[in-house]
Amino acid sequence: MTSPEVPEAGGTEAPGEPVARGNRNERSRSGWLGLVLGRIGDDRILVAAAWLTILIATTAMIASAMRSDAVARSAILQVLQDAPIGEAALEVAVSAHPEDADQTDAIVRQELARALGSARGTTWASGRSDGYRFGGRGDRDVLVFGFAEQLVDHGRLVAGDWPPSQAEADGTIVVALSSAAASQLGLQLGSQLTVEGRGVDGVAVPIRVGGIYEPIDPLDPYWWSDPLALEGRVTERGFTTLGPLMVDRSLVLGRLTDLWSELRWRTLPDGASIDPGNVGSVAGGLRNLAK
Repeated sequence: MTSPEVPEAGGTEAPGEPVARGNRNERSRSGWLGLVLGRIGDDRILVAAAWLTILIATTAMIASAMRSDAVARSAILQVLQDAPIGEAALEVAVSAHPEDADQTDAIVRQELARALGSARGTTWASGRSDGYRFGGRGDRDVLVFGFAEQLVDHGRLVAGDWPPSQAEADGTIVVALSSAAASQLGLQLGSQLTVEGRGVDGVAVPIRVGGIYEPIDPLDPYWWSDPLALEGRVTERGFTTLGPLMVDRSLVLGRLTDLWSELRWRTLPDGASIDPGNVGSVAGGLRNLAK
């Protein structure tokens, strides 16, 4: 079996640009996503699939060398279970106009399902806003808002409540943040502050901390070993991003983003559904997805 082509590693992007988490990054310059999302532009799309493609291809070779389907199936599952999350799963990251978010979401989910076939597992969508400035921090410190599907199932409230779907009557945005982010920002339940957009207008947004949570299991694939989600802080190319301040999806894709929202879809394949009969097609689907 021919070994899959190894994509070149992508560079680290400045805040506001998509960054694919994992051990290898892949910039999608052509292929399905660049074609169907023409309004976005291929420089704003990343597909992190390199190591997963290689991993699946390796399991295909393991399966082909074994005469027993049962033994091959067990070997495939073990390979996937032992791999780090960045190598055993898939992420698509796109910087999109908020008005395109729903269409983009439908297309990405459709193509992920097409690539993985019967091995399609759980997909979690999340997003982050434009960057904001806030008092007492330098120009290279950026605060972001975020949303994440199924956060309430993977996080445990330690104070307060999960954020509401709308701003309060006076325009205040009620947020929830991780205990790690609260520590980084010096915030606690009930804290109030005003942040300013980094765009030309620099619109001020009043905030109140309504909830603080912590991951139920930081090693759960849901968290993707994401330093911002787990530690509340990440530094790349001289910029430090803090947060995220979690709110409802409609706020990130509405009032809180002027130009680009950073959207991500993270998929953990169903290893139990990968067997000697379909492992080759799954490997091929992933190669096509990441082209």
